[in-house]
Amino acid sequence: MDHKLSFTEQPSSAVDVRILKSRAALRDALIALAGEKPFVDLTVAEIARRASVGYATFFRHFPSKEALLADIAEALIRDMLGLMGPLMQQTETRAASLELARFVDARRPICHALLVGAGDTLRREITVRAIQLAAENRVEIADGLPTELLSVHSVGATLNIIAWWLERGGEIGPEAMAAILDWLVFKPLSARPEQ
Repeated sequence: MDHKLSFTEQPSSAVDVRILKSRAALRDALIALAGEKPFVDLTVAEIARRASVGYATFFRHFPSKEALLADIAEALIRDMLGLMGPLMQQTETRAASLELARFVDARRPICHALLVGAGDTLRREITVRAIQLAAENRVEIADGLPTELLSVHSVGATLNIIAWWLERGGEIGPEAMAAILDWLVFKPLSARPEQ
């Protein structure tokens, strides 16, 4: 069985309002449930019940709970890039790192589900999609390096570091995590290579 997920397109204005409400309820239900138990233990029936939609309705919107999680990931990635992009453009790497750490900390359960609990396949797909979106919203911060390489490195390193952080619970706060991200990822990207 092919489990390849596709990230959803933005809905057109002609989409029925009921569809938008059902999809939003399913997203909200999964986000809430991710704070209560590991993603791997969640069932489609639980998600549908929490969303107050029928079991069959779930499958009209998403082929699997992983596809729903991928849909949530798309929105989170776009939100993160929207927060960090302007700061990275101004090479405010510490501020960008702090925004990112606070963003993840405020959404810790769903970020944990995405980067730790959903498994390697979905994590790879999320990483690929995040790299694509970062490349589309590219920020010119390092001269002389291929943009694609910068996206692959910065997104891959950032997501791996965040996953490491999420696996450790609350032992490292967002401010300390921001310093780590800035030191290992963002500050080196803003440095100009020696000629």
